[in-house]
Amino acid sequence: MDKIQDFLNILFNPDEEVCATSSKYACDSVPVNSIKSRPELIAINPINGWRCDMNVTAYRTYLIELDYGPLKEQHEYIKSLNMPYSVCVFSGNKSLHFGITLKQDLPSEEIYRFIGQWILNIVTKADQNTKNPSRSIRFPGHLRNGTREQKLLEIKDRIEVEDLYKWLNRHPDKKPQPRVKNLKPRDITADIANLPGWAIKILQDGVPEGKSRNQTWFGIGYEMYCAGFDEDTTIESLEPFYSEENDFRYKEWHDTVLNGFKKAELERA
Repeated sequence: MDKIQDFLNILFNPDEEVCATSSKYACDSVPVNSIKSRPELIAINPINGWRCDMNVTAYRTYLIELDYGPLKEQHEYIKSLNMPYSVCVFSGNKSLHFGITLKQDLPSEEIYRFIGQWILNIVTKADQNTKNPSRSIRFPGHLRNGTREQKLLEIKDRIEVEDLYKWLNRHPDKKPQPRVKNLKPRDITADIANLPGWAIKILQDGVPEGKSRNQTWFGIGYEMYCAGFDEDTTIESLEPFYSEENDFRYKEWHDTVLNGFKKAELERA
């Protein structure tokens, strides 16, 4: 079994574009199935176009990078925290890179960054500058500086969002304070067109396969508050876009949307 292919399969889906390079500078994306060599770096999340946060197409993976002390000590530190992770890569120098890859993509960059900050607040010995979703991880098998191999030390599986939240909730004191900037004022006229582009696309096309329905509708409920809606008109406006499923009944959908709405409401209080 090709461990490098397994590494790519953990981080990415077969039809996605990724940014892989042997340069420290940004690069353009290529289909993940076209990667045949072993570049030095690969962005942790799929990207369509130039490597930058705005071109990330799915919020799925976090990078935790340690570079203090011996490698064994770094690994034991992560184990002592019981941090869930999907891959562990030796950088070819003095650090271990851990990738936390979720089974369900997160619905927005805001939620991605909120969770990422929570993780880093717990893992205090990690590099605190790995928050952005277009960050790169060392690609296994590449010879760094032509001498030291970047090695894939561990490969596990993608992690359920619920399991990551269970771990995070063991550290409530590390939870970031809600960010309230960039919220739209409440005196605007309620209009679906006030929603961000990602939410409008979900309403038009449905929740893509592989994305968490709960996380997605929670995010849309949050944005409905920011777009000027009240609770009743939020549900009335979104109902036409919801189709009941056996494992996602109306009550669960309704409560999920309002939970997102109320989170935004509390942040504005």
